[in-house]
Amino acid sequence: MRSILQQIGFAEDWTTITEQAPGFRFNAGNLCIQAAQVTNEYLCPVFLITGMEDQRPRALGSIQLSIPIAVESFEQGVAWIAYAVSARFQPTKPIAWLEQGRLWKHHLPWEQKQAAFRARPHCSVSRDWFRMPAKTLVALSLSAPEQAAAVFTFDGNILTILAGDARLPMPATGTAWARDYAVRLAIFKDFPKRLMRASLDIGVWEGKLNVDRARFDLFESAEPQP
Repeated sequence: MRSILQQIGFAEDWTTITEQAPGFRFNAGNLCIQAAQVTNEYLCPVFLITGMEDQRPRALGSIQLSIPIAVESFEQGVAWIAYAVSARFQPTKPIAWLEQGRLWKHHLPWEQKQAAFRARPHCSVSRDWFRMPAKTLVALSLSAPEQAAAVFTFDGNILTILAGDARLPMPATGTAWARDYAVRLAIFKDFPKRLMRASLDIGVWEGKLNVDRARFDLFESAEPQP
C-alpha cells in the first residue's frame, strides 16, 4: 500500500505519529488526508486514513477508515483509499485517484464477494412445484444408506433432482449450471416441513447447497470461491 500511496501523489510525512515511518499526506483543494500505519484492535497492522472534507458552506466532514497494508492489486488499493472519502464529496479540482478509485469500487473485497454470490449456481422454484419433490426426498431419506446421494442439476429451464431410482423434475428460472451438485440423501430427514417463501432459491455457495432455509454440505464442492 505504501508504494500505491506514493504513486497516486501522497507525500511522505515524517511528522505523522505512526508505528512505521514515514506516514503520508495528501492535500488538494478541499481535501486533506493523512495515512499512518498502526496496529488495530485485532493486533493487525493497518493504515489508518484520517482527514477532512471541506464542503463549506454546506458541510465540513471528517475521514477515518482503517485499510489493509497489503492489497490484491493497484486498483484495489486505490479503491480502498477512495472509499475512505464519502461518496457525496465533490473536490474543487479534479483528483485523478479519487475518480479512478470510485470507478474501481468493484475491486473492494465485499464488492467482489457480492459479485461472486450473484454469479453462484442458483435458480428459483415455485414453492408449489417443490412441495411434492420435497416430500419424496424426506420419505426416501428415512431408509437411505449413508452414502446415497441426491443430485441436483439445472439446465436453465428444469431443475431435476435424482435420488436413487426417483427422478424429480420441476420448472425453474435462472442460468443453467455448469455441473451437477450432490448432497447426502439421508440429511433430508431433517428438511423443514414448512416452506416459508412463495419462490424458493436453490443454489450453491461456499461448499453448501442451499434449499430455502436449509443448507446441506456438498459431497464435493468445485464452485468458484469469492
